[in-house]
Amino acid sequence: MTVAQPPAAAIRSLVRRVIEHAPTDVRAPLLAQAETLEYVDGPVTMMRLRVAGEAAPASSAVSPVPGGPHVFDDHEDAIGGLILWLDGDGYIDCLEYWWVTDDMPPELPSPSQVRRS
Repeated sequence: MTVAQPPAAAIRSLVRRVIEHAPTDVRAPLLAQAETLEYVDGPVTMMRLRVAGEAAPASSAVSPVPGGPHVFDDHEDAIGGLILWLDGDGYIDCLEYWWVTDDMPPELPSPSQVRRS
């Protein structure tokens, strides 16, 4: 199975949206990290990411980052959610997209689909 690499701008925008739901004390370092995120590998449901630029770790953050929002479809039904994982040093490492539908999501949700339930 070939995995299409999502555009970096789409990944960064989506991760920024997830961070909006994170605890206030860890938002600033995570937002700084999100600006230089790069896709490493994996499907849209479990993308490994790397912080490519100079950014401080979110040393007080726990992994997974609490507050992961849900993903909604056009009918306002919750179809899944997003979980942001950090490595042991406090850097963004993975974005998990879980789902409750019959089929695995084929693409990333748009940031407008992401919010609290």
